Amino acid sequence: EDYFEYIDKIISNYDYIFLATEDSDNLNEFKEKYGDKLIYHKDIVRSDKGKNPVVEQVNKSASRENPNYMLGRDILLDTVTLGQCDGIISGISVVAFCGRMYKISLDGSYIDDITIDKGFCMKDGMSFDEWGKIHNVPESDWENK
Repeated sequence: EDYFEYIDKIISNYDYIFLATEDSDNLNEFKEKYGDKLIYHKDIVRSDKGKNPVVEQVNKSASRENPNYMLGRDILLDTVTLGQCDGIISGISVVAFCGRMYKISLDGSYIDDITIDKGFCMKDGMSFDEWGKIHNVPESDWENK
């Protein structure tokens, strides 16, 4: 839902919306809201509601042939596809970051490049900065934690 307000402001500039997500609930919300305008990789493993996406992906991937390869393939598919898009709206995400780097490597740039900063891989959207202050971890020690 956080993304909808940003998408709705620029959606008229685009034919399609590509969604890169490991969360099946997010996918379903986007399908409901954007219908046929939404495209996504259908064969990527996604997590179920309330479960850790990474752990869930690893568990689900284990049942596929070559599970580690397939999980990496899923991530690369989304990354490369993001790099081929004309615009990007993302949170703080390694996949989105790599998609941006791929776009740059192609000497490209996005028409719209929007980052929604709610923190990176932290509970309740807490940033590294906030987490470090609460836990009295000096910024110089972050790489060692």
